[in-house]
Amino acid sequence: MKFFGYCYEDEDITPTPTELTDLQALIQFIKDHYYAPQLIITDAGDNQLLLMHAGVDLYNTLDQCGISLAAIFAELRQEIAGDSPMQDDKPGWEVLYDQIGLSAGEIRMRQRVKAACRAANTVEDVAALVAGTYFDAHFISEDGQKWCRFFNQDDYSAMLMTKEDSGEWVDDPAPVFLSPTAKVKHLRSSEDIHTFLLFDL
Repeated sequence: MKFFGYCYEDEDITPTPTELTDLQALIQFIKDHYYAPQLIITDAGDNQLLLMHAGVDLYNTLDQCGISLAAIFAELRQEIAGDSPMQDDKPGWEVLYDQIGLSAGEIRMRQRVKAACRAANTVEDVAALVAGTYFDAHFISEDGQKWCRFFNQDDYSAMLMTKEDSGEWVDDPAPVFLSPTAKVKHLRSSEDIHTFLLFDL
C-alpha cells in the first residue's frame, strides 16, 4: 500500500509529493507536518484521503485505510505536552499547564509561549511573547510586595497592587508603565497567566 503526502508552505506553489510506502510512514508524515498551512494525503491513484489546514481536518477518509486521525492527534498531544521520562523533572504547575488544551494547534501555541517565557530577559521580551495570544503577564517585585497585572504589551502599562502590612493587596487606581529594558525572570505559568519576577520595579 502506497500513499503520497503534500505539504503546502505556500499555497501558490505545488510541493513535490513525498512517497509514503506504508501506514507508519503516512502517520509520521502527518505528525511532522500537521500544522502546515495545508496538508494533503492521497492514495496511489491520486484520490484525496486527507485535507488539513493549520492542524484542522477539513476532509478525512483515512478510516477507510484503518487509520484514526483522532488517535494520531492523541499521540501528538502526548508528545508535544511532554509525556516522556523527562516529565518527572517538571514542577507540578508545568505538568498541569502542559496537559491543558483542546486542540493540537493550541498545544503548539502554549509550548511556543512557554519556551519564550523561559528565554525572556526583559519586559520587552515578555510583550513580544504574549502579543497575539490570550495570555496575560504578571510581574512580581523582588521583595514580593508589589504585583503588576493586566499587562498591555502595546504601551507596557500594567495595574499595580501593593501588599499592606496586614497582608492584603490594595489596588492603585493609576496604571504604572514598565521599562521595556527592565530585567525579568520567569517564575510560573497557569492556564492563561505567565508570572515573572521583575528586578527593576
